[in-house]
Amino acid sequence: MNQLSEKINKGLITTGIIVASTIASAVPCLADGAGTADTGVTTAFSTAGSNTLATVEAVAPYAITIFVAILGFRYGKKIFKLVAGG
Repeated sequence: MNQLSEKINKGLITTGIIVASTIASAVPCLADGAGTADTGVTTAFSTAGSNTLATVEAVAPYAITIFVAILGFRYGKKIFKLVAGG
């Protein structure tokens, strides 16, 4: 039950961060001279999407490398034990 509670809390924290960043990126639509609200919101969401995609593109190669190294070590150890007979 405690693990379920921790997972729910982590999910709520993640959702809160996403909502807060979305609201913060939509604030420029309320500035003077930003045009209509539709244009401002569209621009804000486009900017937020571009920034998110750029961050993922920058982090993904390192994350995938670390993930593959961890899995390689975990399964490589098991395969070595199986082949070595131990």
